[in-house]
Amino acid sequence: MQTFTLDHTIGHVGQVDTLDIPYQLMVELLGEPASFADDDYPNDMFKTDVHWGLRLADGTEIAIWNYKNGPNYLGCDAILLREVDRFSVWTTDREAARDFLAELRADAAQLRSVKVVATSDDGAGWSVEVIGGEIMLTVGHSDAEVLAPEQATRLAQALLAARNVPA
Repeated sequence: MQTFTLDHTIGHVGQVDTLDIPYQLMVELLGEPASFADDDYPNDMFKTDVHWGLRLADGTEIAIWNYKNGPNYLGCDAILLREVDRFSVWTTDREAARDFLAELRADAAQLRSVKVVATSDDGAGWSVEVIGGEIMLTVGHSDAEVLAPEQATRLAQALLAARNVPA
């Protein structure tokens, strides 16, 4: 992927495209985004949650953020930030941005992404995601809930099966 520097003060200057890449994978590829809590956050904090401002080596500016699909707009009970998987893209140079986005999508495709969903006997919903080697576990809709040992065992077995690792 082309080299870039992060400059979160870059705002939107013309929409080019959208990116359908999970939030955690975006962080892995681009680094930590700015958030509405940052003093220099250039977006509407009620419609967006995160923002990446990028400056390519040739001076092209690219801004990437989620729009009306995260907790700030939909509410914390409706969606978690890490569940966001669509981002708007704006730029000063559409052609340069298209090339960069093609490289970004190719790099994202190379990273392994597996999602396993299982249900316990008592009906509790589980979600395990492996993105680029990072494992995220959600029980129901919260990370704070605790699994019983037999539930944890079933989740581990499902995860190992999904990663084609012998148990």
